[in-house]
This record gives sequence, C-alpha cells and structure tokens, in this order.
Amino acid sequence: MFDSGVGGLTTLETLQQLLPQENFLYAADFSHAPYGTKSRDEIIVRAEACAMRLIAEGAKAIVAACNTATAAGIETLRAQFDMPIVGAEPALKPACEAPNVRSVLVMLTPAAAAQPKFRALTAEFPNVDIRLLTVPTLAADVESRIHDRDALRALTFRTLEGAPRCDAVVLGCTHYVYLRAFVEEFFETVPVFDGNVGIARRVRTLLDRRALLNDDGRGRVRFLAL
Repeated sequence: MFDSGVGGLTTLETLQQLLPQENFLYAADFSHAPYGTKSRDEIIVRAEACAMRLIAEGAKAIVAACNTATAAGIETLRAQFDMPIVGAEPALKPACEAPNVRSVLVMLTPAAAAQPKFRALTAEFPNVDIRLLTVPTLAADVESRIHDRDALRALTFRTLEGAPRCDAVVLGCTHYVYLRAFVEEFFETVPVFDGNVGIARRVRTLLDRRALLNDDGRGRVRFLAL
C-alpha cells in the first residue's frame, strides 16, 4: 500500500484488524508529498512509481491508501497491472444513506475534488446536498503536526470555522482521519464517516476471489520511504 505520507497508516490499521494474517508493505512517498496540490499527470506518475516499487518488493495486491491518488490515477494502475488494486474513495454512500441525512460536507483535497471520478460519485446521490470543503494545505499540516494533539485540534477548529451546517461529514482524505475526534467535537452530534473499513473489506473480497488470502500465521509490516 502507498500514500504520500502518514495518512495511509489509518488505513493500514484497519486492514490489520480485518486481515491479521496478511503481511503489509507500506510505501510513504515523502519526497513528493503532498499530492493534494499536484496536477493529475504528476499524481499519476507518482502512483505508478509507488506501485512499481511495491510490485518489485513482491506485493500481491496494491492499495492506494490516498484519496487523491485514487481519484487521479487508480484507473491507470488497473490498466497497467494485472492484480487486485483497491483505492480510497470518500465514504459518500454510507453518509448519504444514513438516516435523516439531507446534506453532507465532504472534506477533500483540491486535486481529488477536481477529478471526474469524484464528480461521478457525487452524481449518484442527486437528492443529497453535497458540500465541499477543500483546503490545499490541510494534509501537509496534519503530517507536520501528527504528534501534537493540541495543534491538530486547533487546526481542525480553524479549518471548520465558517463551514456550512450539515447532517453528516465525510473525511475524504486518509490524513483527515487523524482529525476525526476533533471534527466530531466541532459538529457535536453530526456523524463522521471515512472509507477505511470499506477499503479493508474490498481488499479481503478481492484476495479471497483470487485465492490469495493468507490462512495462518501472524502478519508483519514493513515500511519504505520513497
């Protein structure tokens, strides 16, 4: 699995819970972070580079644990590599289908929000008012403050000042999952959704279909910095 930095670690944690017998290789593309302000072509180049490195290291499946890389480059990866490839998409479906939800606030990077893939996803829910909150530096700010809980809380509240009221919030970037508790605190009773459980379930399904699941032992994790 890969991400521009530490955001995908939230996805890794969920995968480990659902697939404890699997071995994971996590590639963090620190030298090219953040992805959220890059062009589509730049993001595709980085997604390809990360995927090829993971394959060279023996990966049997790839998870693009990055909403921006998924929106811009997942179809390119699937066309190039004959293996299970799972992306990270905003959890719009569970949010829009939750009880009494008429409006959803989606927190997303500018690059992900600009992709046709995201526009197609929002079109599936014409009866829900989907509102976007895009902050170019938010993922990078989370990355730089990852060990400072007070700074993350202040960052979250500053980001959400003036945000429209809504019935649900979708964290459309794996970095933003680190802010979940503070988003919930800010909006009080509004449910908050992210896509990590959906990613993990999809990985399990695809590995099972191809008879690639590990059925014994305890999985390990190895980290790469690109």
